Order: sequence, then C-alpha cells, then structure tokens
Amino acid sequence: MNIRKLKSLLWLAACLALLLAGWTFWDIYQGKTQELRYQSRPSTYFSEVLNRDIEADRSFNAGPTSYAVADYEQIWKARIDGSVEPVAKKPGTGQDGSNKPKEVQLEKLDEIVAVGMVLWHEDPIYRLIALEYVKDDSSFGLESSGKRRRLHLTEGELLKAPYDEAPYFGKVLRIGHQDVAFQWGAEEVTLTPGLDSSGDGLPIDQITFAAAVDLNSEFDEWPADSIQRIDGSWVFGENDLREFADGGDQLQSQVRARSITPSGGGRTSIELTDVEEGSMPARFGFKTGDRIISVNGHPMSSVAEGINWGKNHPEEPQYIVLWERLGVEETTVIHNKNKDK
Repeated sequence: MNIRKLKSLLWLAACLALLLAGWTFWDIYQGKTQELRYQSRPSTYFSEVLNRDIEADRSFNAGPTSYAVADYEQIWKARIDGSVEPVAKKPGTGQDGSNKPKEVQLEKLDEIVAVGMVLWHEDPIYRLIALEYVKDDSSFGLESSGKRRRLHLTEGELLKAPYDEAPYFGKVLRIGHQDVAFQWGAEEVTLTPGLDSSGDGLPIDQITFAAAVDLNSEFDEWPADSIQRIDGSWVFGENDLREFADGGDQLQSQVRARSITPSGGGRTSIELTDVEEGSMPARFGFKTGDRIISVNGHPMSSVAEGINWGKNHPEEPQYIVLWERLGVEETTVIHNKNKDK
C-alpha cells in the first residue's frame, strides 16, 4: 500500500473519532442542561415501586412449604439405588393380609445362604455380616456368579427377594460374636461362618471345658509319679513336672514326632512317630501313631511349640489334651499340682 494513502486513512480515522467524541459530549450537555435526564428521582418514585405489587405478593401461593413425615421417611430409608426396602411381614401372614398360616416345607437356610464373615460391635448399628447366596436359581434373579450374589447386611435387614416374603420371611434378627440369628419362616435359625480348620467348629462362647478338680482331699502329699484316677483323668506327678522345669530337653529326646497337615487342608497336628517305653507320653497312655491336636484349646503344630506352651503355662489347674488315634478323636485330662500342695 502507498504510504500516502495510509497517512490519509489514519487522518480520516482520527477526524471521525474526534467528531464522535464531540457529539457524545454535546449529547451529555444537552441531557443535563435542557432535557434534565441526569437529575435524581424523587423519593415518591421509589415509594410507588415498593408498593405497586404488594397486593399481588399477598395473594401469591407457592404451594406447601413442608411435606408429610412419611415422605421424608421414604427418603431416609431408601436404598442407595433409590428403591424402598420392602416392609417385613409377620411370619404366618398370607399375601392377602390374612393370618392363615401356610403349611410349606421350606428349604434349609444354609442351602440358600452362607455367612462368610461376622463383624461385631458393642453398638448394634455397626454390626455387619458378609452374606453369599449359594443357591443358583436364575428365576429368583440371583446371578450364578459375581458380586451381586454377595451382600453386606446389618441387624433388621431382609434377605433378597423372594426370600423376604411369604413363606420365607427371611431377615437378620441378631448378630453375635461368631453367629447370626435369622428369621426363616416361623422359626429362628442360627448360622455361623466356617469356624476352626474343619469349618464345623463351635462359636467361642459355646466352647466349654470341664471344671477344675480340687484334689486337696484326695492326696495328703502330691504323688511323685503321674497316676490315673478312677474317672480316667490323670494327675501330673512331681517327676514329670520336673522334666518340664528342666526345659523339656529330656522329653524331646524321648519322643520323635512330626507335624501333619491334611493334603486337602485342615488343622495341623503333631504325630508321634516313635514313643519310647517308659517315656512321659507313654506314662500318660500315648502310643506311636497318635496325633496331638490341641491342649486347652491351643493348637499344637510341633513338639517344641508344645513344650514352650507348657513352660509358659506351668500353673494351669488342668491340661485338656485333644488327640486322635486311628481317626477317632479322644480327650485326656491331666490335673496339675495345686498351688497349696
């Protein structure tokens, strides 16, 4: 572009800007001095604005300002997906609301569900169980696999449909330390997770041991050698007690043993592979091939562990030995020396 033309265009633009500024200044001057466009409005104007719609506001109705309590409860009790948990029906109540009990032979609850874990807390609201549906029935909407077959339930929650309705009325009633009570039909059924290595163990609050026997009246002096009582239990003699006090070295030299764990899984035990005649195990009636499972409920997996446990528990009133011979479990009770003897 020619430099002269560029200069001409710049001068023209400057002149136009100057004219626009002059016209704006003149318009403001006219509005202020002659048209009075910039004068303050009187207070009466604002009073009119405030009062002109007051009647319309008084007659305006925005609808209810609150909702029924039942509507709020539906929101509070709704599940995470927005659905409302069905109301538990009383066992024996028919679908039509009648009180006619239904004579139905129900499946066993443990064939429908399995308790995998129990999380107990002093406050019932925090108690939780892991539940898995083990029955494969697509008509119930239970998938053959996947996480949707596993649920976490608290006390008072219902089982999945159709087990929440007649004739099952499935519901979690109580969660204990190691057991769960369910409503199942008109009865209460208790299930436990797999306890013990066998999976069939009892909850810890149901395990009992024989009461300790006071032998003060039976012996004037504590016997030197271990002896068997009329009821089949044994009395720990002074000589055998000294072997434990010496650290168990003599006992380890008398017994050859190995740890045994079933190939299919299960509890580990000590198998006595060679019991010498006259040794301490032989004096208590044990033979080669016997398996020591536990002492006072404490699992035994090696001779060294058993000796260390005995050294750490020298003042137990009695030792309850669970052992196995040829696949049959037996129990031997060995009474310890009383403290005042």
